[in-house]
Amino acid sequence: EEVGRELPPLNQIVQAVEADPERINEISTDLTLFARTLMSKSASNLAKMNAGGQFDLKLRQATGLAKAPHVAHFVRMLLEEGERVVLFGWHRAVYDVWKEMLAPWKPAFYTGEETAAEKEESKRKFVEKETNLLIMSLRSGVGVDGLQGSCNIVVFGELDWSPAVMRQNSGRVHRDGQERPSFAYILLSDQGSDPAMADVLRLKTG
Repeated sequence: EEVGRELPPLNQIVQAVEADPERINEISTDLTLFARTLMSKSASNLAKMNAGGQFDLKLRQATGLAKAPHVAHFVRMLLEEGERVVLFGWHRAVYDVWKEMLAPWKPAFYTGEETAAEKEESKRKFVEKETNLLIMSLRSGVGVDGLQGSCNIVVFGELDWSPAVMRQNSGRVHRDGQERPSFAYILLSDQGSDPAMADVLRLKTG
């Protein structure tokens, strides 16, 4: 605003994707036990808090794994069209699926598993176009700048409960210095934790 420059628009696109229901079914027994604790009148508040945390943890990971092959297929289509992509996720097991399925594109990683030096090297590879795919954790990109000069597309393969976190991650490419319209693809399943998280985030497929 101070220099009279206008940022190109951010286009948020909620895209329905398939998910493997078997991944969700695999944890159904555990989820039932956690739900019973949450509904129990005799369980302590601490027990209920722990059960709620475990319920969320297991269901979110199972949802991510159920979607992972379909997310990889979507990202592969973008890469095959010559696009450069920042792909956001949360669980290491999900990253492993993406790493295997998207191996031909030699993805760089900026997640909670790398050292600070390794993260900077991943960022450098992406910015200098040694790879067209950067896989980032939803919560590991705080303060990252410089991606907007070489990319205008982010894909959310997994969701975060916080709308602010989702906005901040879109802002990795949609910020000062971006000269093209930006696109944020939010890949949403009708399975597992996605419907509840979509309600919190006010996301709708259309």
